[in-house]
Amino acid sequence: MNRLTLLGGGGGGAVSYTWTTTFLQALDANGTGFTNRNGRTYISTTLFSTSGVQTRLTLSASSTEDTDIVESWIGDNSDVDGGVGFIPGTKVQVKVGGNGTFTIPAGTSVVTDDLPFVFDKTKSKTFSFWAPAHDTVRMKTGISFTSTWHKVGTNEANVDAPTGYSELGARVSVLSKIEVAN
Repeated sequence: MNRLTLLGGGGGGAVSYTWTTTFLQALDANGTGFTNRNGRTYISTTLFSTSGVQTRLTLSASSTEDTDIVESWIGDNSDVDGGVGFIPGTKVQVKVGGNGTFTIPAGTSVVTDDLPFVFDKTKSKTFSFWAPAHDTVRMKTGISFTSTWHKVGTNEANVDAPTGYSELGARVSVLSKIEVAN
């Protein structure tokens, strides 16, 4: 657990938060065929242990290639049966070092900036990303209560109700950990 301290405005003093892992999966394989693809991962509430007032993610690259992320988002899932959309108004952009576009070097992971996303463990989540340049992403298959969907084409990472996606099955791609602050 890590501690985050925020300075309160108006003489209210510092507010201190503790980071707790609410979702963790060791991504153990490389998935190919992700050039110019939108990826969306659905994660069920069954896999979350706690809620929090802020969120940060750990994202992992393939073991053989850098993973370029042009845009990515996390939000509450709009479809209880594992759909790909967001509930409008719930998603926040994922950033690393203040940038929405970033590269994860091959064989490594990055921790995102602290995100202003109130994480409610009773709501399923969607994590979306667009990877235009590289063919391989890190993933883990066979994870119950998850599914990953993809679509070739231009960036749709921020679209609330996308269409035309194909399901790749029970897997998680790129996203290996979710932490929440309390």
